[in-house]
Amino acid sequence: MGLGNTLKDIDTGQVEKITSKFFEQSYTYFNIVSKILRDNIWTVKVAVNSFGKQSSRVLSIDCETGRIISCE
Repeated sequence: MGLGNTLKDIDTGQVEKITSKFFEQSYTYFNIVSKILRDNIWTVKVAVNSFGKQSSRVLSIDCETGRIISCE
């Protein structure tokens, strides 16, 4: 399942595309800091810049479907 790469799993390249598509809707500047796969969930830490203020967001993505579970 999530820990071994099978054909149905979302890989790091797809995680970057999903993350970029999600954040470019709201931010003109963002940078993917890290991507970690644990328990079938990709956790992606992203640095964002909004109105000159920098902060971090964490996006959780289901590794089998690519569905965004949460953004904090």
